[in-house]
Amino acid sequence: MANPFKMSDAIAPEHRRLLKLLGVASFCEGYDINVLLVALPQIRESFGLSKSTASQWLLMAFLGALPAIAIARRADKYGRRNVLFVTIAGYLVATGATAAASTMLMFVCCQFVSRMFLSAENSVVWTVIAEELPPENRGYGFGWLALMSALGTGVCAMLYGSVFSAFDWSWRGLYLVGLAPVAVMAYVRRTLPESKHFQHARETDALAENWRAVVAPERRKLLALVCSTSILGALASQAGVFIVDFMESVRHLSKSTASAVLVVAGGLALPVLVRAGSASDRYGRKKVGCTFAIVGSLASVAGFYLARGPVFLTLALTVSLAGTFGAWPTLGGMVTELFPTTVRAQATAWTAASRVIGQSLSFGLAALILNASSDNQALTALILTTGPVLSVLIVAKFVPETKGTTLLHT
Repeated sequence: MANPFKMSDAIAPEHRRLLKLLGVASFCEGYDINVLLVALPQIRESFGLSKSTASQWLLMAFLGALPAIAIARRADKYGRRNVLFVTIAGYLVATGATAAASTMLMFVCCQFVSRMFLSAENSVVWTVIAEELPPENRGYGFGWLALMSALGTGVCAMLYGSVFSAFDWSWRGLYLVGLAPVAVMAYVRRTLPESKHFQHARETDALAENWRAVVAPERRKLLALVCSTSILGALASQAGVFIVDFMESVRHLSKSTASAVLVVAGGLALPVLVRAGSASDRYGRKKVGCTFAIVGSLASVAGFYLARGPVFLTLALTVSLAGTFGAWPTLGGMVTELFPTTVRAQATAWTAASRVIGQSLSFGLAALILNASSDNQALTALILTTGPVLSVLIVAKFVPETKGTTLLHT
């Protein structure tokens, strides 16, 4: 199997350096935001929460991406480079505070702030890749960012399963480990170049005067379309967050075994990220992304209902993650290609915020379904998966193809 971390020879040296630099930021984002996934059973135990109560609390934490729109707007006004530094610094402070949370309310407040900065950072990073890479390599770039984020998730899972769980260490330590990117933060500020597309817009006085430019009449319909599909696509988020909890509490796997299943499945699915991105450069974002999304959704539901034991759980989760990994860089990257430079970062943040609204709705709906079904997580996953399926159908029918397009400045 080819090494997914070996960059394609088609990528120019200056673009390789940029991908590596921003890949570190994506790695940190993937690690930090997924501590909640792997350590959720321990976090619930620390604060004495049931699954339905935890879903209600997490709903509020995920809403942190909404104010990220205002931060991303600053990237369209003052530049990508400076705003990226602010977002990295902000989420590091919030992550450290999360480790010290003594109540669930404090935990949620810290995670709200952390996710606000993480969402803004992610919007800026993907915007820079869209603006700096040539059209024929853009899908590969999206796949690389997703790969590094997924790698951060895997490292987090391995640390929890092989170290924190084995030695019965607190989940708080995982958040403290997330403080390590402080040195990377300084490096990013010193070496990251400003986007050429943004520089051109600034030099020609083409920057948007205010945030309303993103909802101008010529963009309003498109923005509403991508935001609505983002909401629907995120409705199954609760099932993904609770997968480790499900393997431990319903399938009765140990903490270390459940984490191992997640790590192995994620490792097997990792190559899909870059391969799907490259395939979308050749065959189109919609065709590749929608196919993977449908496969992943079906595999997820099948896993909750049919998979028993570590082997079959690993198989089901591998296919499910492969579907998610294939859809993530292809459909997620399309937003940066659909909007002009003057509002690109903000439009990406609007989409991210919409995705978080969908995630919040996912936890809220899951809490209702779990209460009504005596904590039946499989039924909950089945009902919530209708959202991503509807999202795929809308994208396939109404969203324009962006493969090979030249980015607009205004």
